[in-house]
Amino acid sequence: MSVLANRSRAVKVIVWPAVACSALCVVGCNSRQARVPAPGWDPPLIAARALEQLDADSDITIDPTEAEAVPGIAAAFVRLDADSDGRLSESELQARFAFYEKLRTGLVAQSFRILLNGRPVADAKVDFVPEEFQGGVTEVASGLTDYSGFVVPQTVGQEKPAMQIGFYRVLLYPAAASADKPLETRSPVGVEVSPVNESYEPGGPTLRFETSSYKSPDRRAAFHNSVDFTIFNKGV
Repeated sequence: MSVLANRSRAVKVIVWPAVACSALCVVGCNSRQARVPAPGWDPPLIAARALEQLDADSDITIDPTEAEAVPGIAAAFVRLDADSDGRLSESELQARFAFYEKLRTGLVAQSFRILLNGRPVADAKVDFVPEEFQGGVTEVASGLTDYSGFVVPQTVGQEKPAMQIGFYRVLLYPAAASADKPLETRSPVGVEVSPVNESYEPGGPTLRFETSSYKSPDRRAAFHNSVDFTIFNKGV
């Protein structure tokens, strides 16, 4: 076999699709760290809990309006609706959790961009709270946004930023607001975390919070004040 053929084979091995590479890095990019075990998913039980919690009209399906009660499900509704009939069945929910179980993923590094009233929010605490129907198989993850509104949450009890896969309700605590309770928003915000996601956004999913009870600090004024102060000190 020629050298060129060998190189071609090597490239095929090294250049994996982005999704596959991401999933691989979840389970063992750093060989010095112990592998984090995957959550103990029970697809039939968790799907039944979700249906019981959300099926308000007892028709054994979940429509988009019912899904709004659990923002993590609402955010992923289209992905979960495998037959595109506008409703989620127990079998569709069970299929998603069976997929989680098959992945055997412990943690996945995931970033998000946080927008508050359409603008990036800096220095805000963000809590990712597992949806109740998952039965405690996943833990809360938290993080602080940077100056451009990006956050990489870290799961409770873990040494590095990473999350368990699953459905989460997202709570925002802006720096200028009370640290004791999350910001009240017009509608709850949720997300599905998975190493295999059918939608892609550079830097991670954007989570949009809308509220009329919070006024963002004027960061431009703060910047100009700091510049003026610096110039004044240099002049002295």
